[in-house]
Amino acid sequence: MRLEVNLFFSLLHFILAYGVFITSLVSNNIKILIFLLILMSIIKFFYFLFYNRCVLTLFEYNDYFPTLAYCMSNVLTENLNDSKCEEVIINIGILILLNKLLFLFVKNNFYNS
Repeated sequence: MRLEVNLFFSLLHFILAYGVFITSLVSNNIKILIFLLILMSIIKFFYFLFYNRCVLTLFEYNDYFPTLAYCMSNVLTENLNDSKCEEVIINIGILILLNKLLFLFVKNNFYNS
């Protein structure tokens, strides 16, 4: 595959991951957070559907630049392969969304002032 196509998928992968992460941290809208939780559940389903691999990572491999999963695995630890790192990143995203939804639920129902 051409390098430009690999870099396009790397950029798309980064934008999607960063967009979901930042939106889940910044947003206080329950509907947006539930939509992101559904999106992350679909991503988790496709992760298992494609034999424990992210679809976009498979299009990122080239001889010049590392994949986004490889970069994140080096941030976390050096002994983590790409597929395990992808699973960790997906699970962290789901946990952030669930914690944010729980916080907003408790705030809206028990601390009305």
